[in-house]
Amino acid sequence: MSKKAIHEPWKIDLPKRIEALTVDNGKKKVAYFYEKADTSTFRYRVYNMCQALQDSSEWHGSFFFENELKEIEKFLDKIDIAIFCRVRWSLGFHNFFHQLKKRNIPFLFDVDDLV
Repeated sequence: MSKKAIHEPWKIDLPKRIEALTVDNGKKKVAYFYEKADTSTFRYRVYNMCQALQDSSEWHGSFFFENELKEIEKFLDKIDIAIFCRVRWSLGFHNFFHQLKKRNIPFLFDVDDLV
């Protein structure tokens, strides 16, 4: 019996995720942001939401991480709404929030709990 390699389904190269954000498919784009991938909150509140949006005729979801913020700033004009899921305050996120606000791009904070 051969062993199958197991990998996380969200291990998608940044250029592919940017392409999904920038492709003109007539859908509105939601960009999800998380600190870094994990099998807990990221999986359920970010990755699974992007997967669910694949069936939407109106929306498309892409996800990005804190260390990718500078690269994503180049594509802010493609984002219709940004959702930050349980991110801790950092200078990188702080500066990114200001870039979104300057361009009137709405953004939300998803805490996924009632705390």
